[in-house]
Amino acid sequence: TFCAVFGLIWTAPVIRRFRPFRGKWLSRLTESLLLTAGVQLGLLMPELFFFQRLPLLVFLLNLPASLIAAGLIAAFWLVLLLLPFPGISGFLSAPLSAVTGALLSGIRSLGSLPGLTLWIHAPTVVTGFGIIFLFAGLCAFLPIRKGLRAALLAIGSVLLTVSLLPVPHAATEYIQLSAGNADAAVLWDEDYVCVIDTGEADDTLSHYLRTRRLTPDAVILTHLHADHAGGLSSLLEDEIPIPLILIPEGAELQNVHPDFPALLRKLEDSGTRIETLSRGDVLPLPSGTLSVLWPESGKVRPGQEANDYSLVLRLTLKGTVLLQAGDLDGSYESYCAFPADILKAAHHGSPSSTLPSFLGALSPSSILL
Repeated sequence: TFCAVFGLIWTAPVIRRFRPFRGKWLSRLTESLLLTAGVQLGLLMPELFFFQRLPLLVFLLNLPASLIAAGLIAAFWLVLLLLPFPGISGFLSAPLSAVTGALLSGIRSLGSLPGLTLWIHAPTVVTGFGIIFLFAGLCAFLPIRKGLRAALLAIGSVLLTVSLLPVPHAATEYIQLSAGNADAAVLWDEDYVCVIDTGEADDTLSHYLRTRRLTPDAVILTHLHADHAGGLSSLLEDEIPIPLILIPEGAELQNVHPDFPALLRKLEDSGTRIETLSRGDVLPLPSGTLSVLWPESGKVRPGQEANDYSLVLRLTLKGTVLLQAGDLDGSYESYCAFPADILKAAHHGSPSSTLPSFLGALSPSSILL
């Protein structure tokens, strides 16, 4: 609220001097639209910092929605004044409630349309300087010549735009997120982004993706337990696109919570492709390959323990081998005992996994828990 009022007070004097139209109503309409833009400029930094989304819809709807809302507020005050007369107040409140509901529903529907929200990087120091230059150019209290004012506005616009554009990524990174007693990781290989497990039903993963403006090309779920697949709901809530989900063969037949197969169906209905993986599948990556070591095809039966048939992945990236063991039980580790430089320990380091014989076969230099 303070930021919105600040933007309004800061930009209003300049906007009132800017009158491109002589007509009374057209001039007032232009002034209202520009004041709305001033409010949005005041809100820009907190919006970008907390949500990493720039809703273009506000510039189209703020003015008409504000006018309608002002009328509704006045009408609801009338309803409050008429509360001693139940018949009259009830008669008035029903259509007002219907109009309010229709307004909110319409805004939500429009907001879900593609292209009306820009998903951007989290703001940086450059973003802050861009906003400062913009406000300096708009400040009516500073004794600045028109030429310098225009230069400040131009510099501010350039800094703001450049700071929010995606930066090319040429490196290969595997990021194991700190997700409590859960697993979530991101493979960021040049311009390819692959999520390996999503953690629990919190925003750990979605926050990481949002702040870096990353859209996953694929989400791999080693199995459908809440500590590995629960974060799918946060990705949906944050409207992060999921074009492809990869799960182990037979994952939905295993002993898992019924919410997860239902969630996969919901995603599939919305356009997400669901594909299965099994031993021998190889996915090409920009800097190497992702090979599936477990489970074997055709061996999963309904009701079996999901951990026993968790995906085990061998990532070979620029000469470094990382073995991602999911929640595989020690009884099945012998099927995946291939040398690796880095091991993502199974089942969060549980004593029932990562047995000495398995460690001896892998001989990793580092272990991730």
